[in-house]
Amino acid sequence: GTIQPSGKIDPTKLKLTGSDAGCFAFDASSPDQLRVTFDPKGEAGNFHAALEDGAGLMVPLHGLGTKALEGENEAPLFQVARALALPVDIGAETLITPKDGKPIGSGIVATHFRPLAGKPVVMTPLARYSPPWKLPFGLYWEEGGQRKYVEAGALDDSSVVKDASQRLFPPLVGGKSTSLTPPGPFGIYSTSPTHTAHSDPALNEGNEKSIPQALRVYPVKEILGRSLENAYLLCFEEARNGDYQDYVFLIENVVAE
Repeated sequence: GTIQPSGKIDPTKLKLTGSDAGCFAFDASSPDQLRVTFDPKGEAGNFHAALEDGAGLMVPLHGLGTKALEGENEAPLFQVARALALPVDIGAETLITPKDGKPIGSGIVATHFRPLAGKPVVMTPLARYSPPWKLPFGLYWEEGGQRKYVEAGALDDSSVVKDASQRLFPPLVGGKSTSLTPPGPFGIYSTSPTHTAHSDPALNEGNEKSIPQALRVYPVKEILGRSLENAYLLCFEEARNGDYQDYVFLIENVVAE
């Protein structure tokens, strides 16, 4: 990742601190930005450190490591939340979580969302631990007696971007998603090669590739130190195992219903 300082810094004064400092490195050769890299050295879990200059600059650093890709090697949802400095109670510190549809931790029941007047709905991908395919996602709502699907973006295929499906901040096809302005309450969807998962469990009933409760929702007040209002963590379950970290998004400028 990169850090763009707001003022001048002395690169000779920079140092990494914290018990996990050895897993991070930085390059201060550019006058405009610092490049930070993370290497967990084959270890799994959360790693934390800080970049300091002794004169007031202190940037927290968070990393998430896994021993290998996919299956039981994937990072549990609670570790994803910690790596993103999300003060959210996921409700379980295991890879597999309950699939009965009941909220756990600080989660809530939410099948639809209402957009805030005058503000676009923004969906930002935060994490992905899934098979490597391209994944369109977006909003749906009723219009003219029919269900209308509007794509906000698509997570990229790992055959195009290496490890795109097993990481924090997964890349998007085209590099960005599109802000949307739905006319009223809407649901959330994601479409894999096998099926479309909906935020409304009723639309997932009878689909042998999906569990009815394909989405967990958590209210979010802060992420990586940035305060938020009217924002939620959206955690999709792609298949039927209940890890709920296949596709994780932040949605903003909405109210859950």
